[in-house]
Parts: sequence; C-alpha cells; structure tokens
Amino acid sequence: MRLGKKNIWRLGLSLGLSGMLMTGFAVLPESDTASVAAAAPTEVPHPPMDEVWEDDSDLQLDDDIGEDNPTWEDYEQDANIDFEENQGNNEDDDNNNNNNNNNIANLPQLGSYYSNDQATYVVTKAALTGGTVEYKAPVGELSSINIPDYVLIEGSVYDVTAIGAKAFKGNKILQAISMGSTVTLIDTGAFRECSSLTSITFSGNLKTIGNNAFYNCQALTKLSLPATVNKIGKNAFAGCKALKNITVRSKTLKAANIGNKAFSNISKNAVIKVPKAKVKTYRKLFQKKGLSAKAKVKAI
Repeated sequence: MRLGKKNIWRLGLSLGLSGMLMTGFAVLPESDTASVAAAAPTEVPHPPMDEVWEDDSDLQLDDDIGEDNPTWEDYEQDANIDFEENQGNNEDDDNNNNNNNNNIANLPQLGSYYSNDQATYVVTKAALTGGTVEYKAPVGELSSINIPDYVLIEGSVYDVTAIGAKAFKGNKILQAISMGSTVTLIDTGAFRECSSLTSITFSGNLKTIGNNAFYNCQALTKLSLPATVNKIGKNAFAGCKALKNITVRSKTLKAANIGNKAFSNISKNAVIKVPKAKVKTYRKLFQKKGLSAKAKVKAI
C-alpha cells in the first residue's frame, strides 16, 4: 500500500518528536551542555494550518499489479487450476489402483490349468510378472511340436519352464520335438515310448532330464545335450536301440548326477562326443551307467 503525502508528513512529525524526547533524556558531557543550552530551538517544519494537502492514501494499487505482484483473483484462479489438476491425478491413481486390483483378482491359481489351441499347461508360479507354467499335454495328435518360450494368460507372460511328467508318453504320432529356450526341465517319463520320435532339439538352457524321460524311444538315432545339462535321471535313454550318435557338451556331469542305466541298451556301436578334457572321465562314467564297452567316447 502507498502512503499519502499527509500521512507521510504525520509519520515524519511523530518520528521527529520521538527523537527529541529521547535526546532530552540522554546524559551529555559537561562541555556540550552550554552549547546545547545556547542553541536556538529548531522548529519542526509543518505546513501552514490553512493549507490543505491532497489525501492520496486512497489511491488504487493498480500501479503494483503485474506478474510480480498478483492479485487475490490470480491466487484464486491458480488454486482452482491446481485443484482440478490434482483431481485428475487422483482419478488416474484410482484408475491405476483399480486396474492393478483387477489384474491381481484375475491371477490364475497355482496348479490351475490353462489351454489354448495347441496345448494344455499347468501354472507353477502365479504372478503379474515372472509367472511360469509347465507344458502338460498337446492338444490333438501332431507329428511335429514346438514347445514355446511362453504363453499369455490374462494378458500376462508366463514362461514355459518345464515339460511335465508323461506329457507325451506313448505318443505314436510324434516324430519331431523342439523346445523353447526357457525350458529347464524334462520331467519323468515325458517322452517315454514315443516310438516314432526321431528328432529332438533341446532348449539351450536345459538342466535336468528326468527318470525314464526318453525310455524306449526306439526310432531315436541322435541327440545333442547342451552344456547346461547337469543331471540325467535313471533309464533316461534306456532302450533307445537305434541311438548311435550322442553329443554331450556339459562339463559338470558326475556319477551322483547320472542315474543308473541311463544309457542302457542303446546301440552297441554308439559314438558319444564329449569335451576333450572329459573323454577319459566320461567314458568310465557312462559305462558305469549302462553304456556298452564297445561304444566309443571321443572328443568333440
């Protein structure tokens, strides 16, 4: 607010009188007393009593209005804008929360089944992200099957990490199988007695081949196990009489991790290729697990 001329004069008069009163009570040195007493009193200037100054104390504040000096109307308008924006943000948050709640409500139960036009799966881990399923069985009879990396359930990605026990057991039609890179487990008897199976493409991340996984697959002639395999169950390839060419890239196989008769009754003329540093070790190991003494084990 700006002060009018009259008000400025009044304020100056008041401050001047206050200063004089304070000076009057001050203790002065004796040497200055005479000069003060001799000095003529100073009049405080004031306008003649008959002169009237224009009172400008009611001037508007328009001169002070601008970007640096907003009005109350500006503050009110900004507050309304902020309120509306916050309302919109709150609505978005509510919608996101509702969507998350709906997604959680739509999560499949652990152990529940899901089917599409190619296969049936069972949920092994239910989650909005990082969910997993096991391949349970094919839909229909197909001669060639590809196990996918993942399936979509209620809009969420579920990695296919396993081929379930007995998933293809006794399948007489199946000739070729390929596995997605997410498969780490072939469970017990998954391909047992698949009499027409001749081609297998394993997952590059396969770790475990279960008991009897390929038992008595008599048409199977060759296979290549990736370097990630660290466990082969008992009778895993037993009875695969035509199996002549095997490549084993893993360097971590030990007696405790290979089941009894894992290579029993495969072709007596089989050739197994292994890492060079493992030739002697694996020859003895595989023979203890059913490999014929006539079979050859040599470096890849």
